[in-house]
Amino acid sequence: MHRKLSVFAVFLFLSSGLFACRNTYESARPYQVYPQEQTFFSGVINESETSEHLVTIHEDKYPISIKLYKDGRFSYTLRKLGDGWGKWKYSAADGYIDLYAERAIFVMQMQLRAVDPANPSALALEFSDRFGPKYLSMTTK
Repeated sequence: MHRKLSVFAVFLFLSSGLFACRNTYESARPYQVYPQEQTFFSGVINESETSEHLVTIHEDKYPISIKLYKDGRFSYTLRKLGDGWGKWKYSAADGYIDLYAERAIFVMQMQLRAVDPANPSALALEFSDRFGPKYLSMTTK
């Protein structure tokens, strides 16, 4: 009887480890991404906050708006959470723009990726929130 309990305890221990390591928020992208050189993204990077024409990357349904600046900062607006600032950098190894911002209660880590290698305005924003991965097709204005 003792041996059966020991085997059962080992089984429970091993199976709980398998489930604990499993990513419960896996999902496939609804589009193809194309790694790009940094110059590909230059059309959506603003010179400064005071530029006459500011390019905004936007998505209406989530909704989120982002403005990238040449100095490596970005501003964002989330309807329910308000405005904020973060830093961005180009990831040469992966060919996308990595965005990072800290809020009082969470950290924002997002990637801006190319979804059409022939169209620098065809971008997608990827991140995970408390409900899982988000894949947003962005527009520019």
